[in-house]
Amino acid sequence: MSDISQFAISEFARHCKRDYKDALVQAVYQAQRHPDRAFPSDVRTIMSRGDVADYAETAAGEAWGDCSEFATGALEMLEDLEIELNEHEQAALVSWLAIRDAAHFFKRRILNFDAVQTRVKQSEKEINIHAREHGALVSASCPADYFFETLEKTTDPEVMRLFRCVVAVRSLVGSKDFTGTTKDMIRARMVGAKSPAVAEVIASNSEPVRDELDALSSRKRFDRILTEGAVRKFYGKFGAGRRVYLSLSVKDPAELSAMVARRFARHADYKTAEQQARVLKQGTPRGHQGGSKGGSFNKTLNKTYLVRTVYATSFGNDASSLVSESPKSHEPMPW
Repeated sequence: MSDISQFAISEFARHCKRDYKDALVQAVYQAQRHPDRAFPSDVRTIMSRGDVADYAETAAGEAWGDCSEFATGALEMLEDLEIELNEHEQAALVSWLAIRDAAHFFKRRILNFDAVQTRVKQSEKEINIHAREHGALVSASCPADYFFETLEKTTDPEVMRLFRCVVAVRSLVGSKDFTGTTKDMIRARMVGAKSPAVAEVIASNSEPVRDELDALSSRKRFDRILTEGAVRKFYGKFGAGRRVYLSLSVKDPAELSAMVARRFARHADYKTAEQQARVLKQGTPRGHQGGSKGGSFNKTLNKTYLVRTVYATSFGNDASSLVSESPKSHEPMPW
């Protein structure tokens, strides 16, 4: 979790654009007003340069006020000095300020910049190794406040299982209104795998992952965790047969059920219309081909009728108007 937070802050910092002169002024301000706060080693080297040290001392004596007032005065002073920084030094200052500001955005403070940069590079290597062995990582996310809340409770296995469940659901739903999946797929995502097959491969080489998958195989425990996430409004869910339907935007089970029913109804209507078009084009109805199972046309109509019946039963007869009328027999239609 600590590695994830460091990686997230570093990634966020890459989108924070800064000017190296502004970064130098901020470094001077911090050195003068908050000398106890850390700098990365390359920035410390810059701050120890004679011309930069002289500038910092002068700015501290002549530029005063709050941070914004100090920055304005110190920047004007910097324009009059001939302090030259090479590209590496400029990049080091910008990188430091971006990471510091990114951490501040997440209400965190970095105590050791060098350690963070080292761990981020190691994490990038581990991500590349995983991608080579198991394919590209699936994207995942969670609310920042919830992440840092969990970061303080990583020793509690139940807290961590709920956290991984929330992340797994968010990775499966993505930007869709809702998605239908299986409990095996959710379990796989909870251990960082993109599919149950990949989860088994990872578990074969990792005893902790194997133990966690075994623990999540308990239906009672897994259902409790999945329901807890829904109760806390991280997502909405409802089960239908072997599938679980999940949504990040719709948290009410009845509303989510209606949304799924409408989607199936539209699909069934389209398939029915498509099959009718085939019959008209061929000139010979193919809906009834003999036998108790019926043809593909009847299978499509049966699905439509099933969706219509279930939907009307659940939400009232008015809901049946959302799907087309189905024939009452298996006789070929007159068209």
